[in-house]
Amino acid sequence: MARGEVDPQRVRVGAFVRARRLELGLSQGDVIERLGYRSRNSVSNLELGLEGLPARRAHDWADVLELDRDAFYRVVTGLDPVPSSAGAIARRDDLAELVSLYKTLGPNGRKRLLEKARRYAEKNALKKSHG
Repeated sequence: MARGEVDPQRVRVGAFVRARRLELGLSQGDVIERLGYRSRNSVSNLELGLEGLPARRAHDWADVLELDRDAFYRVVTGLDPVPSSAGAIARRDDLAELVSLYKTLGPNGRKRLLEKARRYAEKNALKKSHG
C-alpha cells in the first residue's frame, strides 16, 4: 500500500469497533483505561482506520467489546469479513457457553460437574420453597 493510502480493511474494522463501543455505551476513555493505552489517539486512530488493530491485542479488544475472541481475531486479521453488526460475533449466552465447556470435559469431569449442578439445583429449590 502506497504512503498516504487508507487500508479499506482497517477502515471497516475501525468503524465496526466504534459502532460496538458506542452500542455498549463506552467512551474512548473507558476503552483506553481498560486496555491500558496511554493515549486517546491510539483508539481514535484505530476507529478512523488510520492505524490497524494489532492481532496480538485482538483478544483484549474482544473482551472490552464483549465479543467472541476467536471470531473477532478472525475479523481483525482479515480471515473473516467485518460483520454488519456485532450480533454476528457477540459472546455466546451463558447456557451456550456452559454446554460448550461441558463438551470439553472428559467423562469424569462431566460426571462431577453434573453431580455438583444437581446438588446446587436442589439447594436452590429448597431456598425458594422456604423463602
